Amino acid sequence: MIFTSLEFLVFFAIILLVRLGIKNVNSEKWFLLIASWLFYMSWNAPFVLLLIAVSTSDYFLGKRLHDESNLSMRKFLMASSLFIDLGAIGFFKYANFLSGTWRQTIELAGIRSDPVFMEIILPVGVSFFTFQSLSYTFDIYRKRMSPAASWRDYNLFVAFFPQLIAGPILKAIDFLPQLLERRRPTAYMFECGLAVFLLGAVKKSVLSDQIAPQIDLVFAAPLQFDALTLLVALVAFSAQIFLDFSGYSDMAIGCACMMGFTFMDNFRMPYSSLSITEFWRRWHISLSTWLRDYVYISFGGNRRGTCRTHINIMATMLLGGLWHGASWNFVLWGAIHGLALVVHKLWTSFRKPASSPTPRFAVRTFFASILTLSIVILAWIPFRCMTLGDSYQYFLRLANWEMDGVRSIPIQLVAIVSIVIVTHLLWKKDVVWYRSIPNSGIVVRATVYSSLLALIVIFGVSKAAPFIYFQF
Repeated sequence: MIFTSLEFLVFFAIILLVRLGIKNVNSEKWFLLIASWLFYMSWNAPFVLLLIAVSTSDYFLGKRLHDESNLSMRKFLMASSLFIDLGAIGFFKYANFLSGTWRQTIELAGIRSDPVFMEIILPVGVSFFTFQSLSYTFDIYRKRMSPAASWRDYNLFVAFFPQLIAGPILKAIDFLPQLLERRRPTAYMFECGLAVFLLGAVKKSVLSDQIAPQIDLVFAAPLQFDALTLLVALVAFSAQIFLDFSGYSDMAIGCACMMGFTFMDNFRMPYSSLSITEFWRRWHISLSTWLRDYVYISFGGNRRGTCRTHINIMATMLLGGLWHGASWNFVLWGAIHGLALVVHKLWTSFRKPASSPTPRFAVRTFFASILTLSIVILAWIPFRCMTLGDSYQYFLRLANWEMDGVRSIPIQLVAIVSIVIVTHLLWKKDVVWYRSIPNSGIVVRATVYSSLLALIVIFGVSKAAPFIYFQF
C-alpha cells in the first residue's frame, strides 16, 4: 500500500475510526500493532516473521542488557544484537554482492571460480527497521534508557506502520515514552498532520512522479543523449529524489501526527545548504543523526585526534553509502560525501569566520552555496546509475560536454526543477510551514488545503511509482 493509493487512504481511515471506539489503552496498542503487521504483510506476508523475529530478539536482549552488570557479558549481548540485526541486512541485501566481489577478487589472482547467485527477495524496509531496533539495544547498553514496558510496546515501536517502510528512522529513546500513555491528537496536531500529509502527496504524486519516466529514460541509456540532456536529467533527478523521499517522510509524519504521535522532521530545505556539513544536517536527518550517534561516536568521534576524526568521518560515510544498497556505486557516493566532509572540516579549521554580513561575505556565501550544490548533484550520478561503468561514462560525457546524441528536455523537467529551486531560494530554511498554517485565519487555511487537494486531483499521477527509498 503506497501512501498515495486509495487502498492506503481507506486503511488509514479505518484505523482512525476504529481507534475512536477503543476505550482501553492496551487494546488500542494491540490494534495498532496488528494493523502495522497487516500493513507490512501487504508488501510480502512471510517477511512479517522476520520483522517479529528481529524485534523479539532485541527486546529480550535489551532486558538482559539492562539487568546485566558484568561488562564482558554486556559486550557479548550487544554483539549478539549487532550480529542478528546486521546479519539480517547482510544476508538479504549483501549476500550476492559479497559473493560477486569475492569471485572478482580471486579471479584477479588468477583463480577461476564459477559465479554463485542466490535468488534472494529483499524484505521491504529491512534497512530501516533493523537500524531502528538497533538504536534500542545501543541506548540500553550505554545506559541511556530503560527497557520497553512490554513485548507489545517494543514490537509496536519497530513495526509502527507510518515509518515502517522508509522511515524516518525512529529512536527508541524518543518513541517508546510516547507509548506510556494514551495518545490522542489535539485539533491543532490533527490539522498539522493533515497539512503535511497533503504537502507530501503533492511532492510525490504531482511533482516527483511526473518527471520520473523522463529521468528513467535518460539514465537507462545515457550514451544516447547529448551532454545538455544528461545535465538536465541529473539536476531533475536531484529534484526528484528530494521530492520523492521528503514527500514520503512528510506523509509518514502527517499520519503519525493525525494519530497523536510525534516524529522528527526528516528534511529541512537541504539544497539551500552553505556547506556539505550543513547539507547532512538537513538531508535524511534521521539517518544522519543515527550514523552520528551509533557509528561515528562508536568509532571514537572526534575524541582521538584530527587524523582519527577524519578517518571516522570517511568510515561512517562509506558505511552510510553501503547502507543504501549492495553496489560499489553507493560506496563511491558515500566516499564523495565523506571526502567532502573531511575537506570542509579542514577548511573550517583554518579560515577565519566572518564578523559581519558584508558584501564580500555575501559573495562568499553565494559561492559556498553553489559549490555545495554542485558536489551534491554530481554525487547523485553514482547513486542513480546502475554500475560504476555507467557512472564513469556519465561523468565523462558531462566533462567533455559532448553534444552528439539525442536532445530531450521535456518542459515538465524544467518546470518542476524550477519549482524546487525557487522554493529553496525563497523559503526560510528553518520555518516549518505546516505548524504555522493551523494558526492562520480560516480563509488562508481553506485556500491552502483546497489548493493542495486540487493539485492532487487535477495533476496527480493516477498510477503512483514506488518510492525510491523502498529499494533500501
